[in-house]
Amino acid sequence: MRTAVIKDLLHHQPDNNNTDNCITHQIREVTLTIKRTINSIYEIFVSKENNHKNTLIESYVMSFQKTFLIPSKLSHGNETPSQPAVTRLFSPSSNVHLLVRYLPESIQNFTPQFNPGPFVEVADVRELLKKWISEIKHLLEEEFPKILSTVKTQIELVSIRSKVWALLDADENVKGKKNNKWQHNTEQLLGTSYSVWENLYRTIFNNRAKLIIDEQLEELVNQPHTLVWPAIIDSKENTLRKGFSVTVNIWPDPTTTKYFNAFSLPNLSSSKEIQAFKSALTETVYDRTNILGRLQKAFDDKLEQIRKDIQEHMNIPNVDNDHFQSITDAEAIKEYFQDRCYASVLDFCEGLNVLMKQVSAESWMDQKSKNYVIIFLGRFARNIGILSKELPRSITVSTILPETASMLKLHSNLNQDSKFIEIQEHLLSIFHKAHDPWLSFLTEKFTAALKQTLISTKWNDQCSAIQIWEGNMVYLKGKKITNEKAHIRKPCFIIFRCR
Repeated sequence: MRTAVIKDLLHHQPDNNNTDNCITHQIREVTLTIKRTINSIYEIFVSKENNHKNTLIESYVMSFQKTFLIPSKLSHGNETPSQPAVTRLFSPSSNVHLLVRYLPESIQNFTPQFNPGPFVEVADVRELLKKWISEIKHLLEEEFPKILSTVKTQIELVSIRSKVWALLDADENVKGKKNNKWQHNTEQLLGTSYSVWENLYRTIFNNRAKLIIDEQLEELVNQPHTLVWPAIIDSKENTLRKGFSVTVNIWPDPTTTKYFNAFSLPNLSSSKEIQAFKSALTETVYDRTNILGRLQKAFDDKLEQIRKDIQEHMNIPNVDNDHFQSITDAEAIKEYFQDRCYASVLDFCEGLNVLMKQVSAESWMDQKSKNYVIIFLGRFARNIGILSKELPRSITVSTILPETASMLKLHSNLNQDSKFIEIQEHLLSIFHKAHDPWLSFLTEKFTAALKQTLISTKWNDQCSAIQIWEGNMVYLKGKKITNEKAHIRKPCFIIFRCR
């Protein structure tokens, strides 16, 4: 019966409009059902409080052996039972006691004979209880993650977890308490104290926290395809987006009256505008166009959102009184986030590489446009590695240093995290790789132009280079060769291919 109740509670779908309260209510009901079941088992099969000689189940059996009456809770341990068993089978409004009164005396005085066999031992109850708890644990591991799947942020998860802690605090917090009924009952039944949070809920909540990290970082990994590519290419018309530019347009467009400035002059009375002006000057060096700036901001904003969500686990109210291993769990979740963030940024880089290959394979785009788009993607990678403020913070989430101090430490090139340095190098390698098609394109154009020039140019001795050549001594292998003996009449052209 208790198992069926827990199943019904777990199968109930929470209301999407009020997920937090609904899930908290489900956990509360499941937890109370488990606790009350264990406490009831203790009171029936084990407890001999108030100097009782027998347990409650033993008292019931002994009472049935003497009379067809059930002892009430108040008469437990006394010889005189008080409540007819038959009245438990009908509603009080049925006046069952009147029916019993007019039955034959032999029936009224009938005493059943029981042969219960050996006494119930605590070890027998313990074995059955452990089996039941194991079934409930398996049920929770199977069903509860489905309920928590509606929780999409760490803030919501921590809020639900805090309410569970508040429900369990009186039982789980045994430090400094001599008389704790829950711990006493579980020690008598199971042989050791039992923590509902540690055994049933902790792993489920921590796994959900990690899954939320994976889901959020998956959005970051997909940005090259969901944000970068649509910002550059108009897929419907198979053309570059209007306004796309590889570099900052400082000079005015001769075809329009509009001026595309890299930055605007600040208001001298606004410190915020002055700071923004200084930042714009710095970013202009890295050709941070409007599209590039918007994409960089989307990358930083997503990382900042995830990092601040993760730091909700670090806000532990009472560090010195940690009953639920919250410090250990917070550290584990932080390390998991840092590792997954590192792997996700590498996947992000791979997404940029895929886009560069995709641009090279586009048939509708001329080579010059392809080179511009690929260089743009390379600059995007470089600017993230150099200018991103959230990337170093996310790779090395700090629970001690404030954000500003941590940022200064990371950008000072002192004690930088090895993973952050590796990511920077990976992003810069994409930047350098993005210039290979452009260099090859220039080399081919220069080679073709030079070849055409040599073929189309008529040679004559009036060439100034020949006159200078023949007017000087030529040394070949250490021997002096005069003009009369010189057989070289035309210069030898060597074409170097520079990369």
